[in-house]
Amino acid sequence: MTVLFFMVVSLGFLIYGALVYKGIYTPIGSKFMVEDENRDAWCKSEGFTKILWGIDVAFLTMYLAGVFLPYLWLGCFLVLTIYIIILAYKNNQKYMK
Repeated sequence: MTVLFFMVVSLGFLIYGALVYKGIYTPIGSKFMVEDENRDAWCKSEGFTKILWGIDVAFLTMYLAGVFLPYLWLGCFLVLTIYIIILAYKNNQKYMK
């Protein structure tokens, strides 16, 4: 049950990230906090970050499911989580007012 939940969450992040990256959907908060001329660049970076979250949750799912070398997936999950947090911080620092 837990594995299925994380698979759905991972898929949700991937779809949401693709929509934001392509500019099909723009988060409401960014309309207020990001200047108009920077919004497209912010959306590309934010969409990429959400796609990475989807991959990250997929790594966690593989660890929880015990797929081939589960500790490898746990390590990938932890490293990617730290990288995404740093990337999101820098993105918001760069584009937010």
